Amino acid sequence: MNNTTQTLIDPCLDGIRPHACIKHIPQWPDNSPRMENLRRDIQSSGFCAPVLMTPKHEIVDPDSRERWRAARALQLACIPIATVPDGQVITAMLHALGQRRHLTKSAIAYLAFPVVKIALDEAQRHAAENLRKGQCSPSGTPCRTAKSIEEIADNIGISATLLKEARRVHEIFDRDPSFKAQMEPRLLAEPIGGEHESNRPVGLGAIIAGYAGKANEDKARSDRSQLELFTDAMKRFCIRAPQVDEAAARKIVHHQFASMSPEEIDAAIATAAIVVSEGRALNKATK
Repeated sequence: MNNTTQTLIDPCLDGIRPHACIKHIPQWPDNSPRMENLRRDIQSSGFCAPVLMTPKHEIVDPDSRERWRAARALQLACIPIATVPDGQVITAMLHALGQRRHLTKSAIAYLAFPVVKIALDEAQRHAAENLRKGQCSPSGTPCRTAKSIEEIADNIGISATLLKEARRVHEIFDRDPSFKAQMEPRLLAEPIGGEHESNRPVGLGAIIAGYAGKANEDKARSDRSQLELFTDAMKRFCIRAPQVDEAAARKIVHHQFASMSPEEIDAAIATAAIVVSEGRALNKATK
C-alpha cells in the first residue's frame, strides 16, 4: 500500500483489535493446521509481511489479524506493523483479500461484497483529492483508482457477475440463518485436493441453485401438510355437520368470515362450492 509507515509494536498492547471491516470474515481456529503452520513459520523465519493497522491500532485485513494472533500466542516482544491512513482502510482490506490464494474466487467475492461500495467511495474521494492537488494521474493501488464497482471487482480478480451472485447469497443467508450455518463453512473451505465431497468448497452459483431446490422442497412439504390438514378438516366436518343447528352454524361461519380478507373469503367460497358440487354428484349417483 502507498502512504503507509512501518514501525515495531508490542502485539499485546492494549487497544489492538480487528477493524469492523473484517469482522464478517471468519478467523482461523487456534488449533487449526493453518494457524499451527503460521506460528511455526513465524518462529523459524519471522514475519514475512507487517501487520496492517490504522493509527488507532485497528487491524484492517484478515491475514494481518492471523499474524497478530499468532504473535500473541508466541508471546513475541514486538512485531512489524504498517500504519494505513483511515481513508485507505477498505482499499487495503480488499487488496489483501485478493491475495488470499487459498480462497476460491467465490469465497473472495462473498467476503468482499459487504465493503465494495465503501471501497468505491474511498476511490472517489482519493480522485477528488488528487484533482484538488492538481495531479492529473491518480496514484495508488488499482482498487484505490477504480471508477466503478465492476472495476474494483476486476482489480481483486473476480467478475462483476460473481459479485452479483455474492449479493444474492448474502440475501439468502440473511433470510435463512440455518442455511448459512450449513453452507458458509463450505463456501469458505480451502480447495485442497482429495477431500471428501462434503468438505469440498462450493461456489456461489451452487449455493443459489441449492437454496432454490430447498425452497421448492419446503413448498412441497408445506403443500402436503396443508392437504393433510384439509383432509382432516373435511372428515371432521362430515362427521359434525349433521349434528350442528343451522342457526348456530351460520353464526360460526359469519364470525369466521368476519376475520378474513376478501381474497381468503373468495378462496373459502370456491372450496365450499367444490364440497357442495362433489356432495351433490355423489348423492345423485347413489340414488
